Amino acid sequence: MKELAYRQLPKGKQRGVLCSLKAMSSLGRWLMLLWISLISYGCGYHRHFQEPDYTLLKQDGDIAIRDYAPALVAEVVVDGNREEAAYQAFSILVDYIQGANQKQQAISMTTPVIQQPSVHIQRQQRENERDNAWRIGFYLPATFSAEDSPTPDDQRIVLRRIPKTRFASIRFSGRHSDNNFYQHASMLRRYLLKQTIPFDEPPIFAYYDSPFTPWFLRRNEVLYSLPPSSFP
Repeated sequence: MKELAYRQLPKGKQRGVLCSLKAMSSLGRWLMLLWISLISYGCGYHRHFQEPDYTLLKQDGDIAIRDYAPALVAEVVVDGNREEAAYQAFSILVDYIQGANQKQQAISMTTPVIQQPSVHIQRQQRENERDNAWRIGFYLPATFSAEDSPTPDDQRIVLRRIPKTRFASIRFSGRHSDNNFYQHASMLRRYLLKQTIPFDEPPIFAYYDSPFTPWFLRRNEVLYSLPPSSFP
């Protein structure tokens, strides 16, 4: 599917894509291929994609406290460092939303793509170990329920219901690099500790934009889940 999407681009853009891919990290290549696939199949810019429904409780500069409605995600657990895991998970998940499921049903892309260290390796996070297992997920559109969501053909994909959850988030621009994400995770962690707001590790990384978006216009976020009683 990705090869077909690439061939549908004009030759001039094909050459630009090849040059850009060579200069990018593996995560950058993954996100670029996602962008090519979505554009070629008629999807619009991410601002036209559906986002998870939430209620804003507090805004303090780039930091927000939100209550998210229940949602469904299609996710896969992949071993490797953050960039390697994201790159490997891309093909698995995008095939599912393009019809590799028991209903052979295409599913609209949503935003953001989320990535989080897998729960069973949280102890490794205390050692700041990044070469481990990661959960990468796509939100399913709000019209889907657990009963009518198509079952993936690939058994590595799990459909998981996320209950109503309170999150603290920090929004920032810039490249999809480890330094950028971990720096802002530390900033959000310090803010929550200063405000004496309890939170749960590990953080969630959220990607909203394609690699063609200038780095200073990109929307990235780091989120921590909060217990319901953590905010008045």
